[in-house]
Amino acid sequence: MSEKSLKKNAVFTFLKAFFSICFPLISFPYASRILRPDGIGKVNFANSIISIFTLIAGLGLNSYGIREISKVQNNKILLSKTLKELLLIKFFSTIFSYALFILSLIFVPKFNEYSSLLILCSLNIIFTTLGVDWFYRGLEDFKYITIRSFIFQIISLIFLFLFVKTKNDIFNYAMIGIISSVGSNICNIIHLRDYFILKTPKLEIKKHIKPIFIFFGIAVSISIYTLLYTT
Repeated sequence: MSEKSLKKNAVFTFLKAFFSICFPLISFPYASRILRPDGIGKVNFANSIISIFTLIAGLGLNSYGIREISKVQNNKILLSKTLKELLLIKFFSTIFSYALFILSLIFVPKFNEYSSLLILCSLNIIFTTLGVDWFYRGLEDFKYITIRSFIFQIISLIFLFLFVKTKNDIFNYAMIGIISSVGSNICNIIHLRDYFILKTPKLEIKKHIKPIFIFFGIAVSISIYTLLYTT
């Protein structure tokens, strides 16, 4: 990669991180003042539970996918082949994760109280899988990632001020958080068609399984403490 590209990617990465810090500084004080600790706590609890299932659905692909896509980014056929392989794995992991989620709703009594909120927030499981952020990071398309994220953060902030006005607007608040990621992920899906080639070499799923689970183990070890603490 050229020095110019490195600098450009560094700038866009910084901007994305900066926006990710700034928007919560605006939205969270407003939301916490309106919804009170009880409302914020319910949404955070639901999101922490869903994050566990999102982690399962994602396996280790957020990190592994970046590595594999970056290896073949200059070969359109191998790029499309690798994308298909990883998406197929994620498809089955998402089905498995959703099955576990449904079983937990049935057999964990505590979840009955939050079932509607949990079901709403569970949309994140599907759209995190479809979002394939790892693909664009592997391509080093940080400009697209940053602009897309900024647009939907602005939209979600506007929706927050429009639709969260009383302490009973908990579901609106949860939905706005989903819109931010769902909108970005829908853009990813539309943009993804430019990289799909129908005829590719035979898919090789098996070779990805072992390294994916290694990355999954690392992701679990990093995430599980914070997720369980919130829960």
